[in-house]
Amino acid sequence: MTSLVDTWPPVDGHGDAPADGGFLRGERDSRHMSEFDLDLRAVEEHIDEAEDGEDDSGGGRIVLDVLDGTTADDEWIELIQTGNVLVLNVEGDVNKLASGFAREIRDAGGDLVHFRGFLIVAPPGIDVDRERLQSD
Repeated sequence: MTSLVDTWPPVDGHGDAPADGGFLRGERDSRHMSEFDLDLRAVEEHIDEAEDGEDDSGGGRIVLDVLDGTTADDEWIELIQTGNVLVLNVEGDVNKLASGFAREIRDAGGDLVHFRGFLIVAPPGIDVDRERLQSD
């Protein structure tokens, strides 16, 4: 059986990539390697900068949980303040269950959306796009 890897891109009889700049395949010819201008130092610096910007707060995640009144409001607020998005399965009255944290999150620029039994809570800077849900 021939796989896509075995057939694409087409190569000449010497295992070289086509002259049109296709991928290298088979026996690699060092003359094709010079065509790539990859600055590994810049890539490493970029990775280092990204790692330096990270902290141990766990921000930038999507947190799935249940909103049923058993989790303290301060815990939801802390998760949002550290840059997480909450997707909470609402078990009960959403207005009552979210009353302890919703206003603070909205006042800080966060976004809350109740959708199909879930409360989506996003931190400032992340908007929940509702455009597709609006009827014409």
